[in-house]
Amino acid sequence: MNISVILSTCNRPDILSRTLNSLLYLKTENLVWELLIVDNADDIDTQKVVNSYRHRLPLRFFVQRKPGKNHALNLVLPLAKGDLFVFTDDDIIADKNWLIHMWQGAGRWPANDVFGGKILAAWPDNQAPCWGNHHPLNQSIFGLHDPFPTEQLYDSGPFLPYGPNLAIRKKIFDQGYTYNTEIGPDNKTVYRMGSETELLARLKKNGFLSVYLPDSIVYHQIRPFQLTSEGLAYRNFRIGYSSVTPNDYFGTLIGGCSRYLWRQLIETLWQLYRAKLNRNTTAEFEAQAHFYRIRGKIYAQRHCSGISPDSCLQKVLDCN
Repeated sequence: MNISVILSTCNRPDILSRTLNSLLYLKTENLVWELLIVDNADDIDTQKVVNSYRHRLPLRFFVQRKPGKNHALNLVLPLAKGDLFVFTDDDIIADKNWLIHMWQGAGRWPANDVFGGKILAAWPDNQAPCWGNHHPLNQSIFGLHDPFPTEQLYDSGPFLPYGPNLAIRKKIFDQGYTYNTEIGPDNKTVYRMGSETELLARLKKNGFLSVYLPDSIVYHQIRPFQLTSEGLAYRNFRIGYSSVTPNDYFGTLIGGCSRYLWRQLIETLWQLYRAKLNRNTTAEFEAQAHFYRIRGKIYAQRHCSGISPDSCLQKVLDCN
């Protein structure tokens, strides 16, 4: 077995169906591969979608009832048979040469064990938002990834591969590495993002450098809700929440939070007001992103005070 494609899904049968449909058109040449799907919701509609592809894709289906994407991924790590594990999400559209380029790229770098591919946007109705297809904030908000123009090591700067297009050799997991189940989606409104980043950071710390393979491409399905004010607020709040730890305090505290964050919040709120007043949609998009990220950081610092994340997020959305 050359490749095991692994993905977790949770209550998104329609989105999953579009992902699986794209896999039907993969060019795999002489590759021997399998597809492992883990349902993290035990959802009957998801099972129906998967069953409709059983005779068209080399898939194996599993159910992980314990909430958490990382619990789902860890379930199948010992069961996957490929030499190269290719991780992706249930909301991608695969380029037809995705796996071929990932496999060939791994072959060109035999001394490396971790690989990342390019992630582009599949916008609703193929129409980019008003702030543009290449705005720098698109990367973090929509999970897009194109850090380098050419194939190379991620050996400098903050870049690491992204989870929807990530490959790791099986021998790494044979050494005992798993995903951290304290991070990532777990059926909560607010959760710590960055499960793949946490694993990759551990691997990098232990000497496993990643390689970027720009010809291995998937497209992230951007849903209309994600482009709404509420959808952007949720995403940016989680980004801010994930960027600091509850014990990460700086300077003088006011209300359980660093004073400089309150100052940033007021400044950014004024920028958001001016952008709306001037009907500058790009500036409004930028200010809104920073506003909710700061609110996420504030919640992260106040988390130890016992504030409900759902209540906090609702208060944030009421400010919109």
